[in-house]
Amino acid sequence: MVRLLPLASLVLVALLSACNNPCQGICTRIAAYARECGFEPTADDMAQCREEYAAANLVEGDVEDCVEASDPVQLREWWTCEELGQNYQSAAN
Repeated sequence: MVRLLPLASLVLVALLSACNNPCQGICTRIAAYARECGFEPTADDMAQCREEYAAANLVEGDVEDCVEASDPVQLREWWTCEELGQNYQSAAN
């Protein structure tokens, strides 16, 4: 039991520092896709994404959509590089 305490502490820290919902988690996946498209999302872009996808801002069905869109193939079907570029302040290299 004593050996489990450090592991439990690590899990708790990970949970507290993680995104609150699948929609906020998708921000990281979208940013990775944007980098593949030649854009460089900033820390402000990420903060804005997480704020927009905060639980208080979600409507019914959003979480299910985010879970579906968490698949990289689905992301590419839903958004083109051009559409992502419109959302990022950075210019393509």
